[in-house]
Amino acid sequence: MNIGDRVRLLHGHEEGRIVKILENGLIEIEIEDGFQIPVMKKEVVLIAREEADYFNKPESDQGTPIIKQKQVNQSEKGVFLSYIPVNDKVLACHIINTKEETLLFSLSEQHGNDLKHLSAAELKPNKSLKIAEFTVASFDQWPSLHFEALFFKTGFYAKRLPFIKDIKFKASAFFKSQKLTPLLNQKGYVYQLDANISSVDTAALKEALTEKNIPEQANPSFVRPAKEIDLHIEVLTDQYEQMSNAEKIQLQLKTFEQQLNYAIASGMDEITFIHGVGNGVLRKEIHKILSQNNNLKFFQDTQKSNFGYGATLVKIK
Repeated sequence: MNIGDRVRLLHGHEEGRIVKILENGLIEIEIEDGFQIPVMKKEVVLIAREEADYFNKPESDQGTPIIKQKQVNQSEKGVFLSYIPVNDKVLACHIINTKEETLLFSLSEQHGNDLKHLSAAELKPNKSLKIAEFTVASFDQWPSLHFEALFFKTGFYAKRLPFIKDIKFKASAFFKSQKLTPLLNQKGYVYQLDANISSVDTAALKEALTEKNIPEQANPSFVRPAKEIDLHIEVLTDQYEQMSNAEKIQLQLKTFEQQLNYAIASGMDEITFIHGVGNGVLRKEIHKILSQNNNLKFFQDTQKSNFGYGATLVKIK
């Protein structure tokens, strides 16, 4: 084996080109997106030039494996993180944008109140970018991630709010999330970053719905809520196992405020929010918001026989 030879890992899916001959039977190969990894000589095999001719497979001048991208269907539209196995010990983290808009993003590690930069880039529609590599053995030490993004496209396009996402993976959910990665068409551990992100300006909506003088003939563009709204996280999303506690409470409060505003705007007399007992954090936040709303007569814990004091009844003016 010589520098410049193209090789394939015996126990992985990566191909690359030898860039260094190291000691103790090690070589260094450059794989996808310019990443260089050391491997044992006995763990790779040479790729003969005839192979490319036989399979009609063009050879990359940079030694980067060619990933055959597939057509993206509507169900795969979004922004994704995918951890694709390099071998049985290393996962390569990719960010994938299959939306029609260009994505401007920054991705950082969270260390307490501080952030450590990982990547920031402009990612065009139906493009992907490799961010970094992580070892499976150190999964428990992986830091939380902080993701910030906004979208745009040339010409006229629908307004879409920027969004922020904090991610902390749990092993029980992460290693069950393996599926075919959108766009890249490779198996990986896939997480959708923009799941449950609304493009509605909630602040403006709240202000509009809490106006005292709502025209009687107004034609509301929302559905009148049910009398009881269940705020348990497993009811609101099927991706709760991949969410941090902060993300869960944020989604629960967002749903609570939205349904309360809809109840007020549609002329309901009362509405009950089922939040459970738990550690009391959600109840406390809900009661704090209710205490500042001038459109209510009063609110109180419901009877124990119904919800075990795990719900709040709201009487509307």
